Amino acid sequence: MMKKKVCLVLVALLPLCASLWAQDEAYTAADLYHLAQECVEIGNYDDALSYLSDAKKMDPMSSDIYALSSAIMGDYIVQEIARGKASNDTILSLIPYCLSDMNNAIQFWTNKADRSLSLLYFTRGFFLKKLGYYEKAFADLNVAHENLKKDEYKLAIDVLRHRAEIFKASGYGTNFQLDMSEAITYCKRGTKNDPTDVYYYDTRANIEHSMGFDKLMIETIFNRLEKIPIKKYEEIDGYEKALKLDMAYCKKLVDKKLKKDPNNPAWLYIQALISFYNRDYVLALQQYDAMINKVGPAYRLYHAKFLCYHDTRCYDKGMAVLEKMEQLYDSIDVDDTFYKMQLHVIKGEPEKVLDIANSLLDKLGYNSYVLIDRAYSYKALGQDAKAMVDLNTVIANEPTNVHAYLRRSRLHRKYGATEMAKLDDEMVLKYDTICDDSSVRHYSLYFLGQEDEAIKWVDGIVAGSPKDVRCIYDRACLMSLMGKTDEALKSLRLAMELGFGDFAHLMHDEDLNNLRQLPEFIELVSKYQQVHDDFCSELVAP
Repeated sequence: MMKKKVCLVLVALLPLCASLWAQDEAYTAADLYHLAQECVEIGNYDDALSYLSDAKKMDPMSSDIYALSSAIMGDYIVQEIARGKASNDTILSLIPYCLSDMNNAIQFWTNKADRSLSLLYFTRGFFLKKLGYYEKAFADLNVAHENLKKDEYKLAIDVLRHRAEIFKASGYGTNFQLDMSEAITYCKRGTKNDPTDVYYYDTRANIEHSMGFDKLMIETIFNRLEKIPIKKYEEIDGYEKALKLDMAYCKKLVDKKLKKDPNNPAWLYIQALISFYNRDYVLALQQYDAMINKVGPAYRLYHAKFLCYHDTRCYDKGMAVLEKMEQLYDSIDVDDTFYKMQLHVIKGEPEKVLDIANSLLDKLGYNSYVLIDRAYSYKALGQDAKAMVDLNTVIANEPTNVHAYLRRSRLHRKYGATEMAKLDDEMVLKYDTICDDSSVRHYSLYFLGQEDEAIKWVDGIVAGSPKDVRCIYDRACLMSLMGKTDEALKSLRLAMELGFGDFAHLMHDEDLNNLRQLPEFIELVSKYQQVHDDFCSELVAP
């Protein structure tokens, strides 16, 4: 796609170049400036800066040339600062040149320049703010504010928001509120001027949230969805975090909207989302099905149904939805393909995992998650050498990937390479230092003979997420490995009481080998699997 865009731009440039060649004249400063603009459009910033450097020599008093040059350098510097690379010598050396160009752009500005004076002062103020020079930045933002044109709504919003941030950082809360309120006024003016521009609705919602006005923010989102009909449901997904802030108020609003417009896809979709967020999966599924019947099928609606089954661990029904999506749409997207692969991992079907993993890697190239799952498949199929290759690949690309180290450690132990396994477990301890639900440190502590520390660590994980069935199940696995079967059964029972549903995985999980033949285990699994099966049967059919 990028190649096509580049070709189109080059074709567009040909008439200009041909004209210049035909005249047998050197480029003018204006020609070089326009060439630089074309380079920026295709992301060729090096050539753009080269053209601008030559243009400065021809016309050393052109505001536009300096403005574009400083914009390119400024964007690069700000991005590198955001990445934590501000101390880089190259970046530090660019800052004076960038500021010099910004100064010249302002000094040589005339009414004929492409950029307004307000924009130039804002650009320099924003850059100084990112460098931490708040007083100088504030002065520039003030000048930018004073020189705003009546129709510069978006620029006015940017000026006010950044000035408000400086007020907030300096402890001037009242001034922060005043600037943000004025920014909202510009959002309203922008919406009145162009009711179809989503920017003004979204920006206003963000400002209202930053001011603590969550109900107003939600009203703004609903207003946007009412004034600008959605083209795809993913547009609404972008507001997920905002809608979750006050779901009771969202439900109140959407109920009112549906009374007036009962077939509006936006209101119907939000209604189903609220049910999903509240974990009322039966109602959510019914609402998604009702939408499909009312407004027609859509990929995102079937994906939403799949998530209902996935989150309730009704994996067979979830798989049925994915298969139906493949029939309806010929294929499923990468995210859903990854979900499908995970379902096969849970069900202990390594051949199917392998097929999907290979297809994903063909599409994505390197992907650590897929390679680790493929390694699982190879190991389950007795192809340990291939599993080792995949794990080595992940570690070579991601030297801090603790999951790959742990799996490789287990492979080494399988073949008696205890010293190599020990090195891998020590790498896990080195990089896995946060006691949360993503940690696997307790397993390496156990393999290194530090059982007390392993138990303390996994108990810390459970304490941090006391109702997370995955963490509690993980504790059962560790206790089983240690031969502490009573403790393992206790944790397993608690996980099942809280809704554990990965019964297919449980039956082939090697960590539970010490439990699997115990009568208590068989009784426990039979009881709760029936409870889970009954729950899944109550959910509507896919």
